[in-house]
Amino acid sequence: MLWGIDQLFYHPWPATALFVAATALGTGAALTASCRAAFERALVEAAARVGSFWLKCGMCAFATVLAYFLRVRAHLLGDSDAWFRNLRLAFKGEQAEQVAWIQGPEFGGLDFIPLLEPLDYILHLQAFRLGHFLWDWNPADAYACLSIIAYGGYVWVLAKIACCLYDDVLHRYVLWTMLVTLGSSQLFWGMARAIRWSR
Repeated sequence: MLWGIDQLFYHPWPATALFVAATALGTGAALTASCRAAFERALVEAAARVGSFWLKCGMCAFATVLAYFLRVRAHLLGDSDAWFRNLRLAFKGEQAEQVAWIQGPEFGGLDFIPLLEPLDYILHLQAFRLGHFLWDWNPADAYACLSIIAYGGYVWVLAKIACCLYDDVLHRYVLWTMLVTLGSSQLFWGMARAIRWSR
């Protein structure tokens, strides 16, 4: 799969426009010294006004809200249907369709949790149980909810990585926007995949 290219097909056009604009802003500002200085000054002033920590919190909150409103609604990639089916079966107390399972009385009710990525599965199963009880969720809603929450943490980690790699603000911003807009971002926009929490 071409993760770096085809994610624009699965997101609505406002997401594509935002990705392109955010990346073009930093790379365009880096072209001339005067633009670079003005851009860096604006970012430094924004960070000084609200504080670096709160600026990162704001970025994470914005990313989470954005991911919610522009989330993937068609789960066409990978084994999404299998994970949805497994959640439904485990919710009903039936064995789902995976090769290896936790079995035995010592696990106390975890007989329906696969050994393949169990942390991820347990999180989604509990989110599905709670969401189904409160809001009549289906498995896709549980995956979307945890996926979008994980995106806020992903954005925070990428900001920390950018800060560790570069001293100047512009390079941090350019690296951060390029990482945030990679094709792997579709894993956090409501897509049903089992690789966000467990790896």
